[in-house]
Amino acid sequence: MTIGICDDLKAAVLELQGIIEEYCRKKEITADIVTFDRGEEALLHIDSVDILFLDMEMPGMDGIETGKEILKKKKDCKIIMETSHEERFKEAFYIKAYRFASKPFSIPEIESCLEDAIHTFIGSDVVELWESRKMCSVAQKDIQFLKAYDGYVEAYVGGRIMRKDVSLNKMEEMLDKRLFFRVSRECVVNMAAIEDYRQGVIYIRNYEIKAARRRRREFEAAYLEFDITYGG
Repeated sequence: MTIGICDDLKAAVLELQGIIEEYCRKKEITADIVTFDRGEEALLHIDSVDILFLDMEMPGMDGIETGKEILKKKKDCKIIMETSHEERFKEAFYIKAYRFASKPFSIPEIESCLEDAIHTFIGSDVVELWESRKMCSVAQKDIQFLKAYDGYVEAYVGGRIMRKDVSLNKMEEMLDKRLFFRVSRECVVNMAAIEDYRQGVIYIRNYEIKAARRRRREFEAAYLEFDITYGG
């Protein structure tokens, strides 16, 4: 994960960087922190940034203008607007800012912003899968579902079928438990990939996957919680 700070005031950058570093240390989160002193500079490097603390008042492109351009390039970037003028927060609604942070900074507020934003990045870890004798690194969120066979697992990734020579139990240990659910002895599904669910049948792309009767109630509860929490 990469966390960016865009602020023309060096003291504010250093203070915010210190808060973020301490939060990541406490939570045992691995993150790169990058800093920019202009909106134009942030735009050049935004493709690698997952969460951006963005100051509203900057010379050149201000935070609102920068935010608009950022979301054109990277819609899933979580923008946290920062300002000492709280009356300007309403302007940030036009760029769909994820959260707001007041200046001077409050450590609990910054930590709350980070916790909420990081919580949305589920399934970003990669797993190694094989396709046509070639090893591929695949983000977990891109796997729609997995099926167990004798001594190996098939992973359905878009229109592709990949493979890993492990048991489904072992594979399940590698997966983000917030995102994946084992619906039967032989199948694990990505709840974000589910297009429909009716009477015990899960619909993903052109596939129909039956949830085991003994697992249905637990799956339905987990799927409802996922939908409420992540908008799955």
